[in-house]
Amino acid sequence: MPHITSAVPKARFCNLPTAAFIVWTLAIGLAACSGVQTASDDEIEESYLEFDVEPADAEIYLDDDYQGSVDGWHEQVMPIEAGSRRLELSADGYISQRFDIDVNPGRWFTLRVRLEPAVEAPDPDEPLDEDGDDEPLQAPSHPTAPDS
Repeated sequence: MPHITSAVPKARFCNLPTAAFIVWTLAIGLAACSGVQTASDDEIEESYLEFDVEPADAEIYLDDDYQGSVDGWHEQVMPIEAGSRRLELSADGYISQRFDIDVNPGRWFTLRVRLEPAVEAPDPDEPLDEDGDDEPLQAPSHPTAPDS
């Protein structure tokens, strides 16, 4: 066990007012320190989520709550609380993507996502133009059976 030495002189060298002052100073100092809180292992540290997302103006939803756009966060980094979270990214003209993620406390995560462009569904009332000339297709004519 380490040996601890004290900087306070021994009592035989101190007069009573000096010893009382030292005790009073220590009592006040310890009382002031009782309000200081230190971080323990049980406390949750803040985590961060860095976005590497295209398009950069994609909107962020965390647990169904709107968080802004990716490019709206400083350096595209957002603080995120630890726990199981649901993250969704969406942008006009793109297919939205949703992720269920487990966030560990005090960690830095990077999410790299390229949203896929949305494909427009064809109008069911308009025939497909397979030859590329943008002209509406005509219904094929059926040959008539020869008269016998």
